[in-house]
Amino acid sequence: TFRHITRGSPLQGEHCPSAARLPALGDERQDVGTMYEHLASLAERHGRGAVLSGDGQSVKFRFDGKQGVEVLRSWRRCARELIGLAGGTREGLQALGTMRIYEHFKAFPWLGCLTIKEIFCYLYPAHPCSIDVNVYVPVGSGAQRGGQAVLGLRDVGGVDWHKEFLNMARSVPDELAQQLTEAIRARSISCPFADDDRVPGVRQQVASGRPTAGDVEVCMCFFMNYLRAKHRGSVPKGWTMLQRSLWSETSADC
Repeated sequence: TFRHITRGSPLQGEHCPSAARLPALGDERQDVGTMYEHLASLAERHGRGAVLSGDGQSVKFRFDGKQGVEVLRSWRRCARELIGLAGGTREGLQALGTMRIYEHFKAFPWLGCLTIKEIFCYLYPAHPCSIDVNVYVPVGSGAQRGGQAVLGLRDVGGVDWHKEFLNMARSVPDELAQQLTEAIRARSISCPFADDDRVPGVRQQVASGRPTAGDVEVCMCFFMNYLRAKHRGSVPKGWTMLQRSLWSETSADC
């Protein structure tokens, strides 16, 4: 879908008209309304899953009247204002710091802990000093349930989940830590971004060979999904987007 609205690549056999492409973020004269209507039309004819992926509840209502195009407009405004706060530079973003950036996101509608966590995990590789998941990463309810099960916590009232996950990442037993380091570096051999200057966070993590608090948060979510899949005896449809082949295709375009 991203390639469809940015490059016009076919989606469900249809090319994206120029007028329905994603407008440049800095162009305040252009709105995302035309793009949204185009995607909504595709979803109506081919199904939401053919246009948007994701297994969260919110994504199921992206074309609903309660969300709709206003979600996109709010998120674009959020991104524009963050760029303004940072002065449009990487150094300015770093000067804001992780917590100030989190508070900025949190102030906008349709940006809850789960969504901000996703943003942090995606931006950390490109901006590890500005959005440092070891300084803070929001923890969603699924990861909280996973953390409660794995850490054996009975009473979770007042638990600082980021602190718990950071401690878990930093206290991995030596033998397991070595196995993780070897696995991270072995996988990095086939990673097309291992030496890419655009994502210094990748190089940083390959060099350390250690998990982050963000890694633990995501793994706690996967753990709960694994338990559900094991109980049901089938893999959730939402896991299709996690196939390595799909990410390999995306990497080839970068």
